[in-house]
Amino acid sequence: MSSKKRRGNPRNANDGDTFGLAAWWTARPAWQQHALCLGLLFLASLLYFAPVHFSEGTLGGGDLVSWRAQAEAMIEYREATGEEPLWNPNVFGGMPGYLMNYGEQVPQIDGLPRLLRGFLWPTSHFLFLLFGAYGFVFYLTKNKGAGLLSAVAYGMTTYLVIALGAGHATKFVAFCFAPWMAWAFAWAIRRPRWLSALAFAIALAINLRASHVQITYYLTFLLGVWWVVELVGAARHGRLAHFGKGTAALALGSLLGLLMVAQPYLTYAEYKGYTVRGSEVESGAGAGEEGMGLENAMRWSQGVGELATLAVAGARGGSSQGGTYWGPKPFTEGPHYVGGIVLFLALLAVWKVRRNVVYALAIGAFLMTLFALGHHFALLNEAMYAYFPLFDAFRAPETWMSMVAFALAVLAGLGAHYACERVANREREKEHTRAVYVSAGAMAALAALLAVGGGALYDFEKQGERERITQRVRQQTQRQLRAQLAQQPNLSMQSRRVQQALDRRVSQRVSQYMGRVKPERQE
Repeated sequence: MSSKKRRGNPRNANDGDTFGLAAWWTARPAWQQHALCLGLLFLASLLYFAPVHFSEGTLGGGDLVSWRAQAEAMIEYREATGEEPLWNPNVFGGMPGYLMNYGEQVPQIDGLPRLLRGFLWPTSHFLFLLFGAYGFVFYLTKNKGAGLLSAVAYGMTTYLVIALGAGHATKFVAFCFAPWMAWAFAWAIRRPRWLSALAFAIALAINLRASHVQITYYLTFLLGVWWVVELVGAARHGRLAHFGKGTAALALGSLLGLLMVAQPYLTYAEYKGYTVRGSEVESGAGAGEEGMGLENAMRWSQGVGELATLAVAGARGGSSQGGTYWGPKPFTEGPHYVGGIVLFLALLAVWKVRRNVVYALAIGAFLMTLFALGHHFALLNEAMYAYFPLFDAFRAPETWMSMVAFALAVLAGLGAHYACERVANREREKEHTRAVYVSAGAMAALAALLAVGGGALYDFEKQGERERITQRVRQQTQRQLRAQLAQQPNLSMQSRRVQQALDRRVSQRVSQYMGRVKPERQE
């Protein structure tokens, strides 16, 4: 009888709470809990960029320095005359100035982080990224811990800081505003109101005002997949009327958002036809094609085996600067890495959480990963390049991985929420726990496979490296043998027989050396 009572008793909320932290936390009002979470994110941002804020570290970056050099004449003219320069004499023998350094005529909400930028860059914008990701995932789960995890998971992905360090400031700003656009989309599609439509308009506008349309385009594709999933769900459950209202709210918000960025994008559109991204390529590998040409567009494609860097940052050797990168790209500043914990929680969400947002993020992440492969998956990407709107306007397919990281971070938050949920009965609790263990075990097995069997899976050889080594060995051997033959007074280097003997000896040396190297594995 006592055992039955024990089974029937509800679980104590403080079980396992040794220090009373759970009780203390649940006793706080909601606004205090949110304030503490946001305070932790603010502290994390300051610590993350501590070398910039608390020492003499700087974030210059080659692209930022190059931009400043190109825009310097315009900046000096503006400071000297107070007038807006319309022509830049420093680029391509002269080009319209609004493409390099334009003055915004209409102030908008993104002016707030810009005010902070002068003394708090890059935390000024990074806070918007962390707060936006936290709010977005909390909106989806009503779980503050899940929001914290997703914010940190997205904010600490390697590509963001790599882009920032390389001087891609506009790309970084677009990343920072991406969660807000996704949040506004979710709000408008779920609760179509004037306010949600206005929120989407503002979020779209500030993302576009970051002036990196490529990131906005990739995010819009992900949200487009979400819209299709919502359409299918609405058709299955007889909610097409509500879905139609949500779509109308998004359409209204999109129209307002585009009107908010009419300056400078109308002038951009006017000039686009004269650029490599919009005009017909007249020479080179892409001659006759609209856009920048297929070969140029597909450079910096993510290698198939390189996807392992999502779990293990050094799976392809890291950065080219250290001389250890052996992936298929011409060079790289570093890997696309999110970490095993994020992948484990994202896998858990895809497996066990039955929600439209999970389906959308999973499908979107899968498709964007295929797009990131570029010429390594030519069957899909050449068709997309030829037929999908604006797909041919952007290069570096690996950039799709930045939105894959965002989708995985949000999925990780949903997975964490599932893992922490309390279930109603013991049978469901067992199933719940089993799912967590299986997902964790799958990631642990992958990590063990890469750690123990990496030598069998990878050859650690960069594409084309064998040919370069062969050439250098041949050149070095020729110099050594020529020096030895020059010491023989009875031999003439002009003799045909001597040259033939020299060539045979060089070939033997090269064959002996390269015979010790494993055959090159294709990416």
